[in-house]
Amino acid sequence: MAKQFAQKSFDGATGVIDREYVRAVIEVIQEFQEAMRSLLLKQYQYFLEMEQINRMVQIEYVSDCDVSKIHAQMEHLTNQKLQLMTVIVPELIAGIRITLGDQVWERSVRGDLEAICRA
Repeated sequence: MAKQFAQKSFDGATGVIDREYVRAVIEVIQEFQEAMRSLLLKQYQYFLEMEQINRMVQIEYVSDCDVSKIHAQMEHLTNQKLQLMTVIVPELIAGIRITLGDQVWERSVRGDLEAICRA
C-alpha cells in the first residue's frame, strides 16, 4: 500500500511531489492503529525517496551539450516526467554520463580509458 501511495505522490504533468496528495496520504495513514501507522509511515517515506530518485535524471558533461534533448529522450524512454540535474565534470575529459535511478550510461574518454586499463 505504501509503495502505491508513493508512486501516486508525483504530479504527472511536472514530475514533482504533489504536496496536497502527500498530506492526504498522511491523513489516511493517521487513521490506522499506532503500530500499523508507524510501519506505514516508515514504508511510505522509504518508497517516496526511492520514487524521487527514480524520477531524477542526472546528466554530467564537460561542455557544449544540449541537455534538453537528452532530458526529453529520457522522459520518452521512461514515459514519465523527470526532474533534471546537470553537472559539469571536467574529469570526464570529453563525453557524457547519464544517471537515472541505479542505471548509469557513460560515453566519455575517461570511461574508455578506465575500461582499457581494466582489460
